[in-house]
Amino acid sequence: MSGPLLYNPIRASREELEAMLVARRDVVDRLVADLAADAGKQTQRHWQLIGPRGSGKSHLTQLIALRLEAEHGWVVARLPEEHYQVGSVGDLLEQVVMRLEQVDVSPLADVSRADLEERALDRIRALRASTGKPVLVVIENLAILFERQLRDRRSQQRLRQILGKNPPFALVATSTSYVDATVQHAAPFYDFFQVVFLDDLTSEEVVMLIEARIRRDRQPAPSNNLGLLRARARAMYHFSGGNPRLVLVMYAALAASGGDPLHAGLLTLLDEVTPYFQARLAELAPQTAVVLAALAVSAPGQSPSDVARACRLPTNQLTAQLAKLERGGLVRAVGRGADRRRRHYQVAERLLRIWLAWRERATPDDALAALAAFFERWYEAHAASPRGDRAAEATVGWGWIARGAVDERGIPYSTAAEVRADPGRAATLAPELREAVELLLGAAAR
Repeated sequence: MSGPLLYNPIRASREELEAMLVARRDVVDRLVADLAADAGKQTQRHWQLIGPRGSGKSHLTQLIALRLEAEHGWVVARLPEEHYQVGSVGDLLEQVVMRLEQVDVSPLADVSRADLEERALDRIRALRASTGKPVLVVIENLAILFERQLRDRRSQQRLRQILGKNPPFALVATSTSYVDATVQHAAPFYDFFQVVFLDDLTSEEVVMLIEARIRRDRQPAPSNNLGLLRARARAMYHFSGGNPRLVLVMYAALAASGGDPLHAGLLTLLDEVTPYFQARLAELAPQTAVVLAALAVSAPGQSPSDVARACRLPTNQLTAQLAKLERGGLVRAVGRGADRRRRHYQVAERLLRIWLAWRERATPDDALAALAAFFERWYEAHAASPRGDRAAEATVGWGWIARGAVDERGIPYSTAAEVRADPGRAATLAPELREAVELLLGAAAR
């Protein structure tokens, strides 16, 4: 039901892209206005959108391209993500020419490699002069381009020179994290791009996106109950976070599950996101993936020495791996220990952590089912209750937690009363339950 927006927004219509633009409209509006304002200037700004996989980068760049074409008369060249045919700056410019002229066979096929760069530039400039139209080039996966195809400093310096004064086109690039070629002080592209970060959606924005998808699909809400859908969407937000692609996968899982328990939809979601997470982990070095998996199956708040022991790595090697994962947005520091000297780490995305634990643990964990049931009941009741009733809802919630309350070793508590009586015990709960307990404790205190 999520259609081409899930992985191929370039195949979606502008109408669909506009309809599904939730919480990013100001970003698109600003970029279109800034690009249009720069058209024809000797010095133009070039842009880099940074966000994890599935954060909506392709959606935004495609919508920017369509708006510039329709409203400002631009022509657009969108390069493929993998850059397989690019081995030099000349190759890159040849690909731009082919997409501007919409041909499958290069008009520069007979040009020597020594002359390719200049001939391609001449052709792009001639097109601009003959049509009077500004040119936009969209490059996705900037890291792949700079770390595989154009790795040498000379190529990067030449490309920056081309994009400097009187550039033949404006460039909008995307990446999943900072690229060394743009952040290292000695790198050719240091401080070159205007950077836009794409934050995760909030809980309310997740609900808005699912409702927009329902309107677009002209489908009734599951069980014809929009209130239930909203409750389930907010509940599953605690598992998936606010990644737009995962939200659309989540929507499909919710719609498919119908009146089934939320836990069934969650298991469907975990199955659906398997190719997505496998692709992300495939980009990691084997040792880096081992560290990420160890964090996912461990108790919360792991220090580098804790993780080093679990992975049987020297602490200095482990620290280097954590730094890579933190730069890539896969782990985050969550504070300091009681002695205020140690940094603690955890997997940044809830759903990735749960997916890894689901795949890696030798035995199933009933806490996931209990937590799914709790959040569904919590938000369903919360939607219908005045704010003052939250404490009462929290009391009911303890019963749901009791069904799956286990400590970090997987040993069940006889009842949730132990945690309720001693809030400090929440720190020893399995990761899946800690957030629910903190929510309950906060609600009961109000």
